[in-house]
Amino acid sequence: MSLARWWNALSPLVRAALLMLLGSSCVAVQLSAIRIASATLHPFEIALFRNLVGFLVILPFLGRLGLHTLRTGQPWRLAMSSIGLLVSMVLFFMAVAELPLAEVMALSFTKPLFATLGAALLLHEAVRARRWVAVLVGFCGVLIVLRPGTEAVSPYAVMILLSALLLAGVTLLIKRLTDRERALRRSCSTRRCS
Repeated sequence: MSLARWWNALSPLVRAALLMLLGSSCVAVQLSAIRIASATLHPFEIALFRNLVGFLVILPFLGRLGLHTLRTGQPWRLAMSSIGLLVSMVLFFMAVAELPLAEVMALSFTKPLFATLGAALLLHEAVRARRWVAVLVGFCGVLIVLRPGTEAVSPYAVMILLSALLLAGVTLLIKRLTDRERALRRSCSTRRCS
């Protein structure tokens, strides 16, 4: 049986679970690689090489799809989302070099919390009570990780929080881009840096 047939024979839930497992494994490998590389490279250099490799990987697909795929009617929003992603990536890489990886991951999970707040306040989306409870519990968890008052909050922990906040902002920007842009163009802007 070929790999394509085997994959298509799986239920959508199993495929989704396997893709999530693959994605999580890639994140773990990337975090470990960033930590190792940060011993000899500055986070700016790591971000440069990470983006360069990403560009080289996507180049064949771009060649097949054509440059017209990159045209946009909203260049400023696309530019703002790209700048936000880049700054978020550099902040994240700087923190990964200094903080324990468990703390990095715990604090990076604040992105959905910030995105939920932004969706309610800026996009005026309806957020039900149970989501607000989840956001509140999530921020309580952040306070437990940061332990403010017992010791000085690490500037690297603040970098992770800023990175998550920027990513949430980019998510909201991309949501606005969905009004008039094709999904393929949006997906090129939302590739996660971490």
